[in-house]
Amino acid sequence: MADNSELFRNIVESIFNTWTALRLAVEHGMGGHRGKEIVLRLVDEVTNLVCKGDIGAEEIADFLIEFMDTEFHTECEDNSPDEVATVLWQFYQHCKAGNHNEINLELSKLPKCEVWLCKPLRPMNTQEEAMDSEDAVSSGQSSNIAVGELDPEWTQVKSKRRKERL
Repeated sequence: MADNSELFRNIVESIFNTWTALRLAVEHGMGGHRGKEIVLRLVDEVTNLVCKGDIGAEEIADFLIEFMDTEFHTECEDNSPDEVATVLWQFYQHCKAGNHNEINLELSKLPKCEVWLCKPLRPMNTQEEAMDSEDAVSSGQSSNIAVGELDPEWTQVKSKRRKERL
């Protein structure tokens, strides 16, 4: 069963890589600066939940909905937690039955996307961030907040400067 658990964990990770609502929640900082770490914890929790108990797709969906709300303050109005839960449940049934050919076939049908979840977390470079903040203040953008007083609950979004056309 340990092999099935590890196989299923990899499947969960692959499916979460294709889940747009989850990726957007992380990219938009809905889980704070440790969004990817939260998702990796979600991968482990879903793997344990499904592998340890006899649960159905509805229970998985309820868990995903609750997790997205609690950890990412995100409500998925697109029904995606239900869809993800159904796919996860189906894959787990294939794992239990040892249908590795079916697993490979179904995995090949998943949409191709950038693998964002497995990428190593980039450590924050505070000196670089401080310089960017100072540049924003000195470039004419007014701010009443000193560089070192940024609210840790907010994510600073920096715009990219467009190159001038010749």
